[in-house]
Amino acid sequence: MKTRIALFFFAICLSAQAFATEQDGEYIMWEGTMYQMLTCPLHYQRNLFDKFNKQFEPFWSSTALYRGYIGYWSIKDECLCLDSLHVWHKGEAEPLTVLPAQEKLFRKYVKNGVVTARWATGKLRVVSGDLIRHGSAGFERTYEHEDFLQVRRGKLLSVKRVEQQRILQLNNAAFKEMGAALSEKTPLKGGAVFSAQYSEFDADGQPTAVDVRMLKEGLEPNDEDLKNALTKHVGQYLLEKRCLPLYRINGKLVAERLNFRIELK
Repeated sequence: MKTRIALFFFAICLSAQAFATEQDGEYIMWEGTMYQMLTCPLHYQRNLFDKFNKQFEPFWSSTALYRGYIGYWSIKDECLCLDSLHVWHKGEAEPLTVLPAQEKLFRKYVKNGVVTARWATGKLRVVSGDLIRHGSAGFERTYEHEDFLQVRRGKLLSVKRVEQQRILQLNNAAFKEMGAALSEKTPLKGGAVFSAQYSEFDADGQPTAVDVRMLKEGLEPNDEDLKNALTKHVGQYLLEKRCLPLYRINGKLVAERLNFRIELK
């Protein structure tokens, strides 16, 4: 049985959490375990965030931390709490540790000596397991296990777990061998750039068809039939070697389109 899926294209979204490179996350203690959290709850309240920036003047310590700080959070008594902030300053190698419960900025949120994030309403993305897919920027990367904690005014309302899987990974060795393998199947010589993506799948999620396009070429002889045959050979090779990235993300198959060049000798 074959199933078709929509082709997924990924765009870089510019937001408070999206930058030109992947960004380090926050950390959250939840159910006795420290997790990485790909959400910045301090950003949920613009006025509070602006005052934080003005008071502490965080400075980006690397291209992976443009916001200049990392927050350490916890879930206590079903509430989101801000325990500490590690803030980098310009010219300083080590961050300053800020204890929010002792700061005037957070005083109205302190309850029983703890800062409860009553300003925060939204979803907290808590990740664990293997990193299965890198993103282009910000927090776009994908992990094996992702828990979405819905909070309203800092109160934990619900948790939704999403399991994700890398079905096939990029096989660089197969691409290096492709030119030599296809040179035996065609009289064409020269180089060509292709774009390919798996397009149909069986019931187990394995690819059964691939969409291949020749983007540009410098092939001799200039014969369209030979070029069309070469494109088919490329598709057959990709299906045989299973070398294009394929994932199951949030319950859906996601096939990445890849551009690559081959040389025929």
